[in-house]
Amino acid sequence: MVEMHYKKKWIMDPMELAVVVAYLIYVANPVDAIPDATPIVGYIDDLAIVNTTIDLVRVNMTRFLNWKEQKLTLFEAGKDENCCEKCTIM
Repeated sequence: MVEMHYKKKWIMDPMELAVVVAYLIYVANPVDAIPDATPIVGYIDDLAIVNTTIDLVRVNMTRFLNWKEQKLTLFEAGKDENCCEKCTIM
């Protein structure tokens, strides 16, 4: 999916991409909304962000796999000759 986004064959929604990047920054940053040193409660914000990001990635991955399957079907039917020249079929 990253390769297809880089090659501009599959463009991830900019908002979804921003959320994933923000998640990575949040996880890498030692400063949290609720410090992890606070017992139990300190991890609730982390879990909420992880859960939201995983759901978002799951939805986007499903759309990507459906798109990829459609491209493969068109290629096999001879309707999209350029589909697989520059990309790898799963």
